[in-house]
Amino acid sequence: MDFSLSKSDISNIMNVCDSNISQSVDSDITLPEYVDDIDCVLSCALTPQIDSAVFSDGRVTVEGRATVRLLYTSQKGTLNCFENEIPFSRFADMQNATETDCISALASTQYVNCRLVNPRRFDVHGNIVVSLKALRVHNEQVVSSAQGCGIQTLKRTITVSNAKAINEKSFSLSEVLEINGDLPSIAQIVGINASPSVTDTKLISGKALIKGDMDIDVFFIPDNQPNSIEKARFTLPISQIVELDSADEGDSSVSEISVSCINHTVRADSGGSIRLIDISVGARARVSVFKTEETEVVFDAYSTEFEIDNETRRIETRCLKERFTDSCLCRCPFSVSGKEINAVTSLMTRDIVSECSRRDGKLVISGSVRAGLTVGFSNGEKGYIEKPIEFEYSRPVDCEEIICEKSVRVNASSFVLNSNGNADVRVETEITGWIFEKRCLPLVTDICVKEENKKSPCPAALTLYYPDKCEPVWEIAKKYNTTVSAITRENQLSDDEISPGAMLILPRM
Repeated sequence: MDFSLSKSDISNIMNVCDSNISQSVDSDITLPEYVDDIDCVLSCALTPQIDSAVFSDGRVTVEGRATVRLLYTSQKGTLNCFENEIPFSRFADMQNATETDCISALASTQYVNCRLVNPRRFDVHGNIVVSLKALRVHNEQVVSSAQGCGIQTLKRTITVSNAKAINEKSFSLSEVLEINGDLPSIAQIVGINASPSVTDTKLISGKALIKGDMDIDVFFIPDNQPNSIEKARFTLPISQIVELDSADEGDSSVSEISVSCINHTVRADSGGSIRLIDISVGARARVSVFKTEETEVVFDAYSTEFEIDNETRRIETRCLKERFTDSCLCRCPFSVSGKEINAVTSLMTRDIVSECSRRDGKLVISGSVRAGLTVGFSNGEKGYIEKPIEFEYSRPVDCEEIICEKSVRVNASSFVLNSNGNADVRVETEITGWIFEKRCLPLVTDICVKEENKKSPCPAALTLYYPDKCEPVWEIAKKYNTTVSAITRENQLSDDEISPGAMLILPRM
């Protein structure tokens, strides 16, 4: 039997295994002797940090720390910050994952509560969630052409962005940072935020060279101003090479960098002032590689000579339509009922959450950034106000269904004190996104010719056919066991265009 079949790959990056680890944090913490007594708790933050996530024998073991940071006023009337780390070790079963999968781990705080027991002791109750994913390139083979045995195929050429590789690499950035001479020296570190961004990715022979920046904001209580909080910003360059199974210069990529942990110590400079911060940021760089190409696919097939069996499945295809970087400004008033804010000593942001949706022909990226203000009131009291600031960003898309890979970070934040005793907080987020058009197409994945079931030739010498309105020539040819080319040639048609009320001559095969 003279029959040949050609196939091509449709490949996507799929999440083959999902698992969430819930880690409760319940701790009774007593202050060490060298720390001042607590008068009033301003804020209690719980920050999860992942030191390692190792996959072996069908499960992932996560080692990490939950950092409790208590900001308070002491009985001496000064600002103080106390930090305590609670280590944890958990594992999750991921039986569907393999050693070659890209294992991704992301930790977030679900909630945290704090109760002051006495000036030397406080209770913390909270929960963090570690989300684990196993990502891999998943291939689906579809029929691209078939020849012989009178096979006829309904083919189309589609544009797809086939996934070629995905990998994630852990790395660390270590640097000794020096506080600018215009700022006072450090009494206490209140918090450190690290925000990465990718500026360029080059693909060369199975490798991705990622370049970017790591913005680091250090919040600290100055040694000469114990009732205020200063901020120092640093930028560290990022340059990493991620090994990939397959990557070529003409391919497209999605590159993301996330922060997993931050370690720091402070020390004195040559003059004896505490102005140096020895910092190490643990991060992960993940790269997905795609090749956008024209691919022939078969939607239907039949034979004019034999009975056949078609295997047809709905196959998901993705096509990279656009990559963008844009900003979104959000505002929110901060106030306390019955009190007038007359000073703001710090503005800190953390815990960005976001999601994508399609609405009214637009891609919508919405979410929130948690912002916290350390303030002074007109009655002399100090306080801390924290709440989420919501944002929404949109841009037009011309796709019915989309998948958006996105990265959101805080680019800048500021505040303005109003005459009415309130504060307006402004946060500018930087949003980077990759928009893929998603389609689920009914494609032929295999054709089996039944050579024992040969079709009998049509007994009629001539068949006249009056098609229904908008009836495709393909369906007519398949029904009467002829070919599209024979019908269009015999009736002098242009493709599938049939005039209303026309009569067709159907040639016998």
